[in-house]
Amino acid sequence: MSDAYKSLSEALERLRQGPVAGQLSKAMKQQETRVRQALVDAVLRDIPAFSTTRNPQIRQELTQHCQDHVAEMAALLDGRAVEDFGFVDRNARQRAEQHFPLEAILHAYRCGQRVFTAWFRQAGSAVDVDTPSLEAMTDLAIEYTDGISNVCTSAYVDQVRLLADLESDRRGQLLDMLLHGYDESDGRVARVLGDAGFLDQRRAYCVVVARSVDPAEMLNARRARRLAKALTEAFTADPAHCLVDVRDNLVVGLLSALHRMSGWTQPAQSLAAGAAARLATLGNAVLVGTSSDLFHTAKIPTGLRQAKMALNQASVERRVLRFDELTLRQVALDTARDELRPVLPDWALALRAKDDDSGNVLSDTLRAYADASMNILKAAAVLSVHPNTIYARLDKVRDVSGLEPKAFHQLNELLIACDCT
Repeated sequence: MSDAYKSLSEALERLRQGPVAGQLSKAMKQQETRVRQALVDAVLRDIPAFSTTRNPQIRQELTQHCQDHVAEMAALLDGRAVEDFGFVDRNARQRAEQHFPLEAILHAYRCGQRVFTAWFRQAGSAVDVDTPSLEAMTDLAIEYTDGISNVCTSAYVDQVRLLADLESDRRGQLLDMLLHGYDESDGRVARVLGDAGFLDQRRAYCVVVARSVDPAEMLNARRARRLAKALTEAFTADPAHCLVDVRDNLVVGLLSALHRMSGWTQPAQSLAAGAAARLATLGNAVLVGTSSDLFHTAKIPTGLRQAKMALNQASVERRVLRFDELTLRQVALDTARDELRPVLPDWALALRAKDDDSGNVLSDTLRAYADASMNILKAAAVLSVHPNTIYARLDKVRDVSGLEPKAFHQLNELLIACDCT
């Protein structure tokens, strides 16, 4: 015998040894309809979730479930051994699939306990019930409620987890399909995307890529999943669709929302721009890059590349960066950096070594000089140094590289070398 039902079986045995067990069984069978209706009425009266639900199946299946409980109790009183309450398991899984609250189901079982206890006492009042029998009837109602509540909770939670895993697999498959591209002539793909609402031509899309400031943290699967969960929760109350998963040690999300109600209406605010404020809530230890707005699912693979470029340029000072905020220079360098590194001239490597020795003073000076439109005085003010210091640093750059930083095109080459190394 399972330990889970030991107390219930013991309560049944005590009741069967008294004078009322046979009479209760007979009365239960004769009044099955009345007791079932009493259970239904008690649940509808005391638990609003059952009376206000808009799912007609809930009410219909409540009546059947109450009938199953009455039949089960009659069988137990008639001498049948305690079994595994399969009808409770099936009911719990159905309610989980309908997203009906578990708390309401357990509350219904407590209502049933009161109904059974009152009915036991009423049915047993026809005979001289001794104190042990009264206690056994009360114990039976309590232990029965505990038993079915445990079965219900276990089945409900198992079904919720199963549904969550299936939904995660479905969403992961859908995200892969969109990120890697697809052939619209494939009927299966078109059906999957259409069912999920991704073929609506009024929708806009935005790819989001996020990671910890320390990339090594993304090797921790638990940390990566926490970030994926946080990204999902950031858009829980938002009308945008949100598909999120972990890909290649990055958290990748796809947002989508209606761009316009019809071809005659004004377009909505940029999806990427609107998402930035929510993405900033992910915390100071997270860097985020987003694509620009995309207006066709076929563009989503391009959006993934855009988001990764933006992530490469994000920093602690600017944690959330959109692709359309990047300069053409940043896009060009990000695209070509890996190809340029192996063919950089010797002077670029020498300049990198000298810059490292100076604590990046030389590269910082070159950037400040360029940002100041090659104005020595303005660059000195930005760096809080004397103008002669700027001249001295530019001369050192010229000595190491052989290029003149005060000449526009040669300054541009120096900056490219600094960025690539």
